[in-house]
Amino acid sequence: MTIKALSRRTLLRGAGIGIALPVLEAMFDRRGGLIGPANAGVGDPSRLVLFHWPQGLPVGWGAADGGFWYPQTYGANWTVTPGLQPLADRGLIPDVNVINGLTYRQISEHVGSHGHSVAYMTGHRALPEAPGSSEPTSQGPSVEQFAGARIGGATKFASISTGLYEQGEGWWSWSSPGVRSPLEVDPKLLWARLFADLDLDPEAALAAAARTKSVLDFVADDIGRLQGQLGAADRMRLEEHLTTIRALEQQVDFVPSADCALPPEPGAVAYTDADCDAYAKLMIDLVVMALRCDLTRVALVSLGPSQNYRTFPHLDIPYTYHNVCHSGGGGGGPDIDETGEDRDTIYRKIATWHMEIMAYFLDALRGNDEIGNLLASSAFIGSSEFSSGNGHLEEFVPVVVAGQVGGMETGRVLAFPCTFDEDWQTPPWCAQPGAKSDVCINDLWTTALRAVGGLADDEVFGDPTLDTSSIDGLWGT
Repeated sequence: MTIKALSRRTLLRGAGIGIALPVLEAMFDRRGGLIGPANAGVGDPSRLVLFHWPQGLPVGWGAADGGFWYPQTYGANWTVTPGLQPLADRGLIPDVNVINGLTYRQISEHVGSHGHSVAYMTGHRALPEAPGSSEPTSQGPSVEQFAGARIGGATKFASISTGLYEQGEGWWSWSSPGVRSPLEVDPKLLWARLFADLDLDPEAALAAAARTKSVLDFVADDIGRLQGQLGAADRMRLEEHLTTIRALEQQVDFVPSADCALPPEPGAVAYTDADCDAYAKLMIDLVVMALRCDLTRVALVSLGPSQNYRTFPHLDIPYTYHNVCHSGGGGGGPDIDETGEDRDTIYRKIATWHMEIMAYFLDALRGNDEIGNLLASSAFIGSSEFSSGNGHLEEFVPVVVAGQVGGMETGRVLAFPCTFDEDWQTPPWCAQPGAKSDVCINDLWTTALRAVGGLADDEVFGDPTLDTSSIDGLWGT
């Protein structure tokens, strides 16, 4: 019998469940090294947490004016820019990496004015819903829905996708090709869905566990296939591993962690623009507690749709976000100078608030002396669909990453080489050395999914025709 080589990341799969394997002889190469990371499947369950803010940043066609947000120094000990100061204010700079130079130009297909952004979280070109339609549709699931299907089977909710206000053009969540998955935007409904029937009594949880199927029942077919590929010693190790899992199931199923607490039920939320700061933090609080209670291990929080017409009274900004993005430009956008502030000053106020909310999210995940650090077992990605909200640019997408799943050195700026049609559009970091230029955002999603067990080493997320690979320096790479 030919024994098949296995990656250390190999999982037993079935019904959305993934079970890590013990170290087997088939996982070692001829030099005695493990095939795949040695720490896969060890420790707390891995989580994928995504944060999105809409319509990018106050930058132009290139990045000559991008110093507000994009760091101009790279590696460790970089200089914090004004746009990233909210992260520094919460002491988060040592916990994050900023990534310069990612794009999704390779899969950008303009459908309507914002429809190409469907590719941002699905990894595929957008298509018109019907011939000639300006409404986009997707050719694949979004990254958080894909992750939920792969690693979400062990939790009550495979994934949780939430947002602020009704989501319009530029849908972020897709359960499958052409099938939109509406974000939960009502905190009262989100609380009811997550916590209304949550029983924090450990004895009651144990009684419920006794009535459930074994997790091994869901991966029985995969167990059978794997046993046929292993040698005698590995088959014995696998059986011992499965016996241990059965014994653990008999002891405990879902016992809430000490960090899990029932949050208060939200009162009525008016959803007016004036409420957006409290509204955003409430949604984040609910999502973080769902993660702490292990109700899910995959979560998305979006601050709004791509074509966004909200205003920001709490920032003393009476103009719609869309008009702020497009005002005063060569495209004939309306001027917004009644307050005496120029467009960039107003836009930067909004961008700074977006970063304040991301910092709030990261701080809540990080915990404190009394509650655990979820970032230790998570891959966190905060990003926007555009760099320039005015230009709807899919180039140099702004990205902040965090989390220690698989291990990651943080406190750095990673800059990747990139090319543009015009030299004057070229940001300074495009000149950074690197083996791969114009790194597609699919590489970022693939890296994160591999780190949390959602992809095997030979699988990629999104368009399979692209040269997709893991990004060095991130989780587990």
